[in-house]
Amino acid sequence: MVDQVSGGGNIPSRAALQLSSGKARVDTASISGTAPRAAENAPAKAQISAAAREMSASPPVDSAKVQSLRSAIAEGRYQIDADSIASAMIRSELPGSTA
Repeated sequence: MVDQVSGGGNIPSRAALQLSSGKARVDTASISGTAPRAAENAPAKAQISAAAREMSASPPVDSAKVQSLRSAIAEGRYQIDADSIASAMIRSELPGSTA
């Protein structure tokens, strides 16, 4: 069911109102002048595209570092400082802590 709704203030004068399962939804695509314009979204799309290209150009994981850690663990050279880890965990739980 589609009704025409008249509005005032910032509400467009005519909007398609769709009723479905007892819930109303305004069909903004049918409202003249309220749909996002491609020119307004262009800068955001360009930034997103640039970020996506940058991310896809580099591997998501530093493979050399992973291999280095694997070797150190396998050879028994990887040292774990339990006190530093415990201190960092406690600091992270304190109010106002950023890490």
